[in-house]
Amino acid sequence: MILRVRDLAFRYTASGPWLLDGIDFELDRGDFLTVRGDSGGGKSTLLRLLNRLADPQRGTIEFDGRPLPDYPATMLRTRMVLVFQESAFLEASVEENLLLPFTFRSLRGRGRPRFETCRPLLEQLRLAGIDPSETATRLSVGQRMRLAIARALLLEPNVLLLDEPLAGLDPDSRDALATVLTGVVRERGLAVVSVSHLDWGIGTSTVRRLQGGRLEPPG
Repeated sequence: MILRVRDLAFRYTASGPWLLDGIDFELDRGDFLTVRGDSGGGKSTLLRLLNRLADPQRGTIEFDGRPLPDYPATMLRTRMVLVFQESAFLEASVEENLLLPFTFRSLRGRGRPRFETCRPLLEQLRLAGIDPSETATRLSVGQRMRLAIARALLLEPNVLLLDEPLAGLDPDSRDALATVLTGVVRERGLAVVSVSHLDWGIGTSTVRRLQGGRLEPPG
């Protein structure tokens, strides 16, 4: 199993109510889990715990057979990448935004790829005709989401964490994104955790509802 979560619990204060209480699931390569739930129900918090942007008060998360604290945070976040609902884009070109992570100190040793080498990935994500000099913030919502996913995939992660990837997309764009992700997940053997208030997934994905701090059985 690439990702194993056991009895995960989180609350904001020591005496406050549990936002998450007893979360359990396992994912292997190629698995796709969609977590549905109402706003404020803990979906995004679950992703933050998986990415070690916060730590649980109880329970364990194992990545590739080891507890998350065993990994340096910067290394973990290149192997288990979180794509936020409102991903940050500079008022700069598509190329600069796509390759932005490689300007960070923690990734400088990996070398900055050339934009031309990224074109096959952009084609796979239906961004083949995009102008690398275009200002990224002028792209459509769907294009920006796919560009954010491309940026994450350049890091060659094992797990992709998606926070409300369908937000602001029309039905056709949602279907297109699902089709794109189907190919990416199969080709790269990724595990995906997506949180959404919509019922969606790809292929044989599992959909579970987060209710009262717990994940309901699939179905």
